[in-house]
Amino acid sequence: MAVLKSAAIVVLIVGLGGCRGSVFSPAPAQAAEAKGRHVPEGMVIVPAGKFTMGCTVEKCDERELPVHEVELDAFYVDAFEVSVGEYAACVKAGACTEIRDRNEKICTTSWGDPSLPLDCVSQVQAKGYCQWMGKRLPTEAEWEKAARGTDRRLFAWGNSPAPSCENLGIWGSRTPACRFPMPRPRGTHTLDRSPYGVRDMTGGVAEMVADNYDTHYYEVSPAKNPTGPEKLKFDIVFRGGNYGDPSIRNFNTYGRFSEPPRAAVSGIGFRCAKSASDTTPVRAVVTEAKPTAPNASASKPGLNAETCGDACALLTLYSYDELAANACKICKKHDNTFCEMDFPFNDVPACDAYDELRNCIFAHFGYVFAKPKWQQQFGKLSWYKPDPSFTEAKLPPVAKANVQKLKELKAKRQGCQ
Repeated sequence: MAVLKSAAIVVLIVGLGGCRGSVFSPAPAQAAEAKGRHVPEGMVIVPAGKFTMGCTVEKCDERELPVHEVELDAFYVDAFEVSVGEYAACVKAGACTEIRDRNEKICTTSWGDPSLPLDCVSQVQAKGYCQWMGKRLPTEAEWEKAARGTDRRLFAWGNSPAPSCENLGIWGSRTPACRFPMPRPRGTHTLDRSPYGVRDMTGGVAEMVADNYDTHYYEVSPAKNPTGPEKLKFDIVFRGGNYGDPSIRNFNTYGRFSEPPRAAVSGIGFRCAKSASDTTPVRAVVTEAKPTAPNASASKPGLNAETCGDACALLTLYSYDELAANACKICKKHDNTFCEMDFPFNDVPACDAYDELRNCIFAHFGYVFAKPKWQQQFGKLSWYKPDPSFTEAKLPPVAKANVQKLKELKAKRQGCQ
C-alpha cells in the first residue's frame, strides 16, 4: 500500500477539490454511515443513497444508456484491487485454484511481484477468493457508485485531468516509462482515488463484477439495488481501464465491457465488496511474501526505465550473457521492452548492429569511433559528453568484457568482416 507523507496528502486534497471521500477526509455522508459500524480491514464504506448511472457526455455507446438514477443500500468495498500476493495466499491455503496462465508474460503473476494487481483470473476464481475472505464481488451498480460518487464525474478523481502516461501510466507514448504496457503496484498513481477513497478504479487492472451482461440492461434495470440480468447469455460485465489499454475512452467511470466468465483475460482482475448489513466475519488480509531475487538479476545503481529501454546502457551495467538470459527479469520493474523481444535483437542482426552496440557502449564513456554517421547519431544525444582523453582502459570491467564479446559475436556471424 502506498504511504503518503502528510504534506503530500494536503496537496492532493487541495488539488482534487477537497478529495471528497478520501480515506483522509471522508465525505459527511460516508462518515455518518460509518459511525457505529466496524468497517472491515482494507475496505471503505459507500453510504446508502442515490446516484446517476450511465454515460453523461455527448457521445455514448448504447450499452451505457439510458442515463438513470439508482438507489443502493450501504456497502463496503475493498480499497485496493486484489493483489498477486493476496490471491497466492488463498491458493496456499487450499481455498483458491492456481491461475491457469500464471507463468505467461501477459499475466501479472509472471512478474514476481506480490504487490501487483492480479489479472488472468476467471469469475469463478474471483468469486471463490471473495467468499474465502467473507465477501463477494460487487454488483455493477456498486462498482460505478464507488468509482464516481454522486456528482457524475468522468474519472475517479473528477473530470480532469485526462488519464495520461504521467498520471496513470497509460502506455503508447514515447516516454520511456510508457513505451510498453507495464503493471504498477497498487496505489502507485495517487491521483487515481475515488470520492470514497477507493484506489485504482480508473487505472490498474480492469475489474470484473458479479453481473451478467446485456447490452440493453439499463432499459429494464430496477431503480433500487440492481444485480444485473438473472440469466447468463454469454458474457459477464467488467469495468474500468487497465495498464495494457492505450485508449483513454476506456478509462471512464461509466464504461461497460464484457467477456466470458471463464475467459481469464490479461489486464482484468477484481476487488471484493460486502453489504453493510452482512455481519459475516471478514478474514484478515494475508499476502504471500515476495520471493528473494537471485543475485545474478539483482538491481544495480542506475537501473531505471530509461536504462531498461536501451540495450547499450544495460551493457554498461550487466554482462552480455546475463542480459541474454535475464533481461526481462532484470528490467520488469521498470520497462517491458525485453519481455516483448529477445535481448538485444528480436531477429538476426545486421553486421553493423554489433559495431553500433559497441559504439553505444563507448558513447556512454565519452567516445565514438570513426564512422561519420555514428558521430552524428550519438552527437545529438543529450547524455553524450565527449572525452578527448578516452581510452578503452577507462571502461569498467563489465563494459570492457561486453565490447570484446560483441567483437567475437560479429566475427562468428556469417558474412561479417
